[in-house]
Amino acid sequence: MVKGITDAIDTMRKANPRLTPQRILEKLKFNIGQIKKTLPDDPLAKLTLPKSKDSIYRYMKKNPLGVDNISVMKTHSKPDIDSPWNIGTTMEKCYYIEPQIIPTVLQVQKWGKEHVDRYNQKHDPLTIRQALWVARLFGINSILRLSKAKGKNKNLDVEGWVWAWAEVYAQYEKYYEPFKIKPDTTKLDEAVWNGETPPIIGTEKETGEKIILFIKGDTISMDYLNDGEKGGK
Repeated sequence: MVKGITDAIDTMRKANPRLTPQRILEKLKFNIGQIKKTLPDDPLAKLTLPKSKDSIYRYMKKNPLGVDNISVMKTHSKPDIDSPWNIGTTMEKCYYIEPQIIPTVLQVQKWGKEHVDRYNQKHDPLTIRQALWVARLFGINSILRLSKAKGKNKNLDVEGWVWAWAEVYAQYEKYYEPFKIKPDTTKLDEAVWNGETPPIIGTEKETGEKIILFIKGDTISMDYLNDGEKGGK
């Protein structure tokens, strides 16, 4: 088997040591199939699948996840959550993304590389934190794609919309980290579910405090980002 396939097998085994060769083969077929449909030019789309579960069984038997594998996983330093994302980062348990969602993350990552932000500046690379939010928005992304296929939201750039929302959620989460507070994303959730324009997170000139501007049609509402003591405005 080629290296890309064995790497994928090992990643799945480390994430779930109980996976059977048959289940691994099913996951490989699904994931590679999705990548071929969405990103046919990606190197992963050209990988040759194992012929049967028996070849996977033989590989697993020859390459057991023994003490060496476990010790490497425990002693190596994991990448920072705000460092650039790649499929390899999903090997970390805390950064794990379901294989069937990875093609969507790759599409959004590709969009970020090919487009500029609202200030006509190049986007920074998709971070692990953003990728995790892209994964959490997977269901909504699927609904939007289905809706667009049926003729609704014809002009909606789905990848751009998901990129922008993942960026907002990531900024929101990052802001609250120093306060040791899990952010209440209720307002963001309502806005994203209603298909609204991603809000803008910025700084209020007079006070220097972080604010978030929600845009709904011609209406703009503002909330403060803080340690939880100040209410909305």
